[in-house]
Amino acid sequence: MIYFTNKGDGIGIEGLADTEILVLCGEPIEEPLAQYGPFVMNSQTEIMEAMRDYQMGKMGFYID
Repeated sequence: MIYFTNKGDGIGIEGLADTEILVLCGEPIEEPLAQYGPFVMNSQTEIMEAMRDYQMGKMGFYID
């Protein structure tokens, strides 16, 4: 994973054979970020709430 800042006017990417690249973009939200494992929220409190919700099965489930 690569994170780019808003500085500069371009990027260069070079890959090997059979390289796949997924490029995502969006507007900066200018809010604080907290990250733990797969959870990304605005604060550690929200991370703990999300982990609790996940453990309680409140985030849905995968059907194969």
